Amino acid sequence: MGKYIGIIERALILTLVTFGSTSSIAVIFTAKSIARFKKFADKKHFVEWGLFAVYLLL
Repeated sequence: MGKYIGIIERALILTLVTFGSTSSIAVIFTAKSIARFKKFADKKHFVEWGLFAVYLLL
């Protein structure tokens, strides 16, 4: 799942930059930084699906 999240993430960043919505890129980086908290280290499946959901909402 992590491989696909990376692909989606890169595609979103490229799309957002192309359309000039660079402020939305901050949401991607914020979601990634929250997912890296040690509190979520043992909940990898939860974090992956959470990131996927955030990316779908963009």
